[in-house]
Amino acid sequence: MNAVIVKCCLAFAITLSLFKGYCQIAISADPVGGKPLTGESYLDVKGSPFLFEDWKTGNVTLDNDTEYKNVQLKYDEVEDRLIFQNHKGISQMFMKPVKSFVIYVDGNSGDSVLFSTQFSSNKTGFHQILASGDVYLLKKVKKVLMDEKQYGSAKTIRNVVPSTKYFVYKGGQLTEVKLNKRMLSEVFKDKQSEVTQYIADKRLNLKDEKDWGNVVTFYNTL
Repeated sequence: MNAVIVKCCLAFAITLSLFKGYCQIAISADPVGGKPLTGESYLDVKGSPFLFEDWKTGNVTLDNDTEYKNVQLKYDEVEDRLIFQNHKGISQMFMKPVKSFVIYVDGNSGDSVLFSTQFSSNKTGFHQILASGDVYLLKKVKKVLMDEKQYGSAKTIRNVVPSTKYFVYKGGQLTEVKLNKRMLSEVFKDKQSEVTQYIADKRLNLKDEKDWGNVVTFYNTL
């Protein structure tokens, strides 16, 4: 009888141990899930290929509308892709396509930057949203790696070279714009008098992306 009791207790203890182990694995497993990084390693490059060099806290929405919050993120502006840091501190790519993401500049509150794929034809390229509503003001920074041969040296320096474009998304159409008065008058010609008066009242600089964003935000209220 005692032997049976001992065996039952031992079996229960083993089962309990396995259950605890399973729970620990389930709790500690990375909830996001990712795959190894491929492509450029960015060794010995001059300049940063990322939007922010350091990891920043952010929120991510995948193409299937799955949401992840408080994830450590970096936006690669060379590859035009979002990467995250898993629970082991390893950089990974998302398993599913990313639809949109927000990165907080300082912690998880305050200033933030928002990106979305909804404006690209293939739903893969990211645009930063500077102003939103019936009309959107968008920004696209593309970085490329360019090799530079130093005079008198066999060493090649790899430079990160950025280029910036701006777009207005209006009436389902994406139009590239230059930040100047002529282009603004063309884009908002249907409300030109109101927009012109607003610019004068606020003394806005039409070569500044923030002021352009203010104009778009105002236009969306008309």
